[in-house]
Amino acid sequence: MPGGRPRTPRALKLVRGTDRPGRANTKAPAPRSQPLPPPPRDLNPLERRAWVQLRELIDPLRIASAADIVAFRQMAVCLGMIEQARAELAKHDWSTEYEVVTEFGVSYRKRPQIETIATFQKLLDAKLGRFGLTPAEREKVSADTDASVHDPLDEFAIGGSTSA
Repeated sequence: MPGGRPRTPRALKLVRGTDRPGRANTKAPAPRSQPLPPPPRDLNPLERRAWVQLRELIDPLRIASAADIVAFRQMAVCLGMIEQARAELAKHDWSTEYEVVTEFGVSYRKRPQIETIATFQKLLDAKLGRFGLTPAEREKVSADTDASVHDPLDEFAIGGSTSA
């Protein structure tokens, strides 16, 4: 597995204005952007709620295609796991430790939900970055705030129209 920074998608390079046509892979697949489907039935209720919440963020950006559903599902599962761990912590009045009585006395241990949240938060942060949903990723692109008949994202959407 090669190390280093992951490659920047061409669509993101077009939006940033850093695309160099001579370096472009002209044979790369160009899937069309499409709305994400409803949550799969096999997800638990928290993961389904996360799916809907994330879909409401991503669909207006028109950056997802059918090829992104697996990565999107992983992102929804990560958010669902975080919410599940937070719900468990809430049952214990947000206490991060619990008491264990052993033959040697009383010891305090960190609740496993803390580790679950930390682990899945790292995974979620990486996935949000890949979809351009973090503040750092948003700073790399500029948006036209003037609402008009022509959608400024059409020019940069993968497989989208470049004519006004």
